[in-house]
Amino acid sequence: MTDERYMIRAIALAEAGAGWVWSNPQVGAVLVHNNIIIGEGFHARYGEAHAEINCLNSVTADHRHLIAQSTMYVTLEPCSHYGKTPPCAQRLIDEKISTVVIGATDPSEKVNGKGVAMLRDAGITVITGMMESECRLLARHFFHYHEKHRPFVTIKWATTADGFIGDLQQSNIRISGSMAQRFTHQLRSTHMGIMVGYRTALVDNPSLTLRYASGLSPTRIVIDPAASLPDTLTMFNDNGDTLVLCNEDALSRKPLAASAVRYLAVDGNGKNVEAILQTLTDAGIQSVLVEGGAALLQLFIHAGYFDEVFVITNTKRQLGNGVAAPALLAATLTSVWQLEDDRIEKYERSE
Repeated sequence: MTDERYMIRAIALAEAGAGWVWSNPQVGAVLVHNNIIIGEGFHARYGEAHAEINCLNSVTADHRHLIAQSTMYVTLEPCSHYGKTPPCAQRLIDEKISTVVIGATDPSEKVNGKGVAMLRDAGITVITGMMESECRLLARHFFHYHEKHRPFVTIKWATTADGFIGDLQQSNIRISGSMAQRFTHQLRSTHMGIMVGYRTALVDNPSLTLRYASGLSPTRIVIDPAASLPDTLTMFNDNGDTLVLCNEDALSRKPLAASAVRYLAVDGNGKNVEAILQTLTDAGIQSVLVEGGAALLQLFIHAGYFDEVFVITNTKRQLGNGVAAPALLAATLTSVWQLEDDRIEKYERSE
């Protein structure tokens, strides 16, 4: 007899891997014998052991003889292929696990039911779909990428109370407060890529790394059709990976000195959102946070290629004049909260 309490625990464990496991999904696992948890684990970092393996390895010596009579609850279908690590399904078979309860089947081409079939062929009882919606939500960027074949797109900007995201001198000004800045970095940690346009990269010279949140810094992405940005910019250092999306003829330019910088060709002179997303899909970027500037933000909004939007409004600061905030289209407000002087609004794409 199965119990959702253990899947709830597996989901909670999986959340501890947020920001550390890309391009893998967050996964948690719990091993139960006679309503007693004898093992727990989650996927902690990309390239290291998966949740099921960490769960089995956590079982103490005096409980190992119980594994074959136990039930494992796991948020995602166990993998069936060799990648950075051996297949988890095979380890479960080797341990002679009695029953495996799976939250959601893996949508990736390498797995997609193969793990379930492998377990069942070995005589293991497999139950699928327990708290499926919650398990899919846990790894929603992963599911979106493999099912819709494009990255999950989040748009974010900060605006003054009178609707400006920058001044006319195009200087790098700070609009939101320290708590909102920490929220932004937490948002970055949940995305594989972070994107800015040519003007933002040149004028603001952002680092686009994580400084106020834990996790792996996302891949820095810049739209630079002519590949003309100076190699002295901060985002071209070796403190993270950088993708430069440029025109085909710009690929012949001398590459930057930083080893972490790659050029990728994209059609449309940097204005074809569909082409941009296809290039990122081919590069394995499962999710991207679009941070600016105004032209790039509006480009994605008008094209309708976004899944959620965060607007941070400093309710006390005004500029009187400047670069206007984008006009949001086809989006539904889903939540609002306050952080010091900043109001954060979350929108989701209207179908």
